[in-house]
Amino acid sequence: MPDQRFARHVVLEIVGVLFLGACGAAPVGPGSPGPATRTPATVTAAGGTAYPIVVSRMGGVAGFRDRVTFLADGSVRIEPTRGTLRGCRLTAAAAEVVEAGRIAQGHPDRSLPAQPTDPTHPDELVLLIALPGRDPSRLLDPVLGALVDRLLDPAGTPECTAVPGGTG
Repeated sequence: MPDQRFARHVVLEIVGVLFLGACGAAPVGPGSPGPATRTPATVTAAGGTAYPIVVSRMGGVAGFRDRVTFLADGSVRIEPTRGTLRGCRLTAAAAEVVEAGRIAQGHPDRSLPAQPTDPTHPDELVLLIALPGRDPSRLLDPVLGALVDRLLDPAGTPECTAVPGGTG
């Protein structure tokens, strides 16, 4: 049952990001650069919808339940277990790490044995990735996992510059 609840939560979050990502634009007025062009919240690649990508960190001695959402335009929404919701924009190099991790994780020809998504023991720290149209699974790319850890660090990382307003 916890797997179903988590999967349902991830699906609802993705739907929410899709709806919210399509809303709004930057204000236009004196001193503003003009109307903003919005990048869609999802991008369709040859194999289907590629973004948003949601990586969740859960478990461990500290009881983590963190979430990092990557959007197609390079913006990131960081939701730590403890701390403040914040947003940032990835550098080009960090965006390449996310894209390489997405491709490695979501390649349609990849046949992987089913892996448990819940921690197998109380202290295990699990990183899960949810790609659009796919069930959450364990994150396979250690480079993307390390980037997620750095993004969740309250001190931040130079790989992601702060977004005014804080929530991407």
